Amino acid sequence: MEYRSSGDTADYLHDVTSSLSGSEEVSSVVWTIPAGLTLLSQSDTTTGSVIQIDITGENGQRVELKSKISTSIGNIYNRYWYIVIQKQLD
Repeated sequence: MEYRSSGDTADYLHDVTSSLSGSEEVSSVVWTIPAGLTLLSQSDTTTGSVIQIDITGENGQRVELKSKISTSIGNIYNRYWYIVIQKQLD
Protein backbone atom coordinates (compact mmCIF):
# COMPACT_ATOMS: atom_id res chain seq x y z
CA MET A 1 0.00 0.00 0.00
CA GLU A 2 1.32 3.42 -0.83
CA TYR A 3 -0.08 6.88 -0.35
CA ARG A 4 -0.15 9.47 -3.14
CA SER A 5 -1.61 12.95 -3.48
CA SER A 6 -4.01 13.81 -6.27
CA GLY A 7 -1.96 15.56 -8.94
CA ASP A 8 1.13 13.37 -8.40
CA THR A 9 2.78 11.68 -11.36
CA ALA A 10 4.35 8.25 -10.76
CA ASP A 11 6.15 5.49 -12.66
CA TYR A 12 5.42 1.79 -12.09
CA LEU A 13 7.69 -0.99 -13.37
CA HIS A 14 6.86 -4.66 -13.76
CA ASP A 15 10.09 -6.43 -14.71
CA VAL A 16 10.20 -10.24 -14.98
CA THR A 17 13.85 -10.61 -16.03
CA SER A 18 14.69 -12.91 -13.12
CA SER A 19 11.75 -15.22 -13.95
CA LEU A 20 12.47 -15.67 -17.67
CA SER A 21 14.24 -18.81 -18.87
CA GLY A 22 16.42 -19.27 -21.92
CA SER A 23 15.03 -17.38 -24.90
CA GLU A 24 11.67 -16.69 -23.20
CA GLU A 25 10.46 -13.12 -23.77
CA VAL A 26 7.52 -10.96 -22.81
CA SER A 27 4.91 -11.29 -25.54
CA SER A 28 2.16 -9.04 -24.16
CA VAL A 29 1.47 -6.67 -21.28
CA VAL A 30 -1.95 -5.56 -20.12
CA TRP A 31 -2.26 -2.85 -17.46
CA THR A 32 -5.58 -2.38 -15.66
CA ILE A 33 -5.90 1.32 -14.91
CA PRO A 34 -8.81 2.06 -12.54
CA ALA A 35 -10.77 5.28 -12.17
CA GLY A 36 -8.65 7.66 -10.15
CA LEU A 37 -5.53 7.04 -12.27
CA THR A 38 -4.78 8.28 -15.78
CA LEU A 39 -2.28 6.49 -18.03
CA LEU A 40 0.24 8.97 -19.47
CA SER A 41 2.61 6.53 -21.20
CA GLN A 42 3.54 2.87 -21.49
CA SER A 43 6.82 1.35 -22.66
CA ASP A 44 7.14 -2.42 -23.10
CA THR A 45 10.34 -4.42 -23.61
CA THR A 46 11.18 -8.11 -23.96
CA THR A 47 11.62 -8.28 -20.16
CA GLY A 48 8.89 -6.06 -18.74
CA SER A 49 6.89 -2.87 -18.89
CA VAL A 50 6.87 0.57 -17.31
CA ILE A 51 4.00 3.04 -17.19
CA GLN A 52 3.69 6.63 -16.09
CA ILE A 53 0.41 7.61 -14.48
CA ASP A 54 -1.22 10.74 -13.18
CA ILE A 55 -3.05 10.44 -9.86
CA THR A 56 -6.44 12.02 -10.55
CA GLY A 57 -8.75 10.53 -7.93
CA GLU A 58 -10.41 11.94 -4.87
CA ASN A 59 -8.87 12.21 -1.42
CA GLY A 60 -9.44 8.94 0.47
CA GLN A 61 -10.00 6.85 -2.67
CA ARG A 62 -8.25 3.42 -2.69
CA VAL A 63 -7.35 1.96 -6.10
CA GLU A 64 -5.78 -1.27 -7.34
CA LEU A 65 -3.32 -0.98 -10.22
CA LYS A 66 -2.58 -4.28 -11.98
CA SER A 67 -0.24 -5.50 -14.69
CA LYS A 68 -0.44 -8.86 -16.43
CA ILE A 69 2.58 -10.04 -18.38
CA SER A 70 2.33 -13.04 -20.74
CA THR A 71 5.48 -14.65 -22.11
CA SER A 72 6.44 -16.42 -25.31
CA ILE A 73 6.15 -19.85 -23.64
CA GLY A 74 2.83 -19.18 -21.96
CA ASN A 75 3.84 -18.06 -18.47
CA ILE A 76 1.71 -15.35 -16.87
CA TYR A 77 2.91 -12.94 -14.21
CA ASN A 78 0.50 -10.64 -12.37
CA ARG A 79 1.54 -7.76 -10.14
CA TYR A 80 -0.65 -5.49 -8.01
CA TRP A 81 -0.14 -2.09 -6.41
CA TYR A 82 -2.61 -0.63 -3.93
CA ILE A 83 -2.72 3.14 -3.80
CA VAL A 84 -4.60 5.36 -1.37
CA ILE A 85 -5.09 8.89 -2.64
CA GLN A 86 -4.39 11.16 0.28
CA LYS A 87 -3.15 14.70 0.58
CA GLN A 88 0.48 14.56 1.69
CA LEU A 89 1.96 17.19 3.95
CA ASP A 90 4.78 19.27 2.51
